[in-house]
Amino acid sequence: VQIYEEARKFSYRSRVRPCVVYGGA
Repeated sequence: VQIYEEARKFSYRSRVRPCVVYGGA
């Protein structure tokens, strides 16, 4: 899943959990 990888990268950079990204997306 590309979204999962992107979320992980984003969370690592923004120090935010992937859960927030999923909820925001």
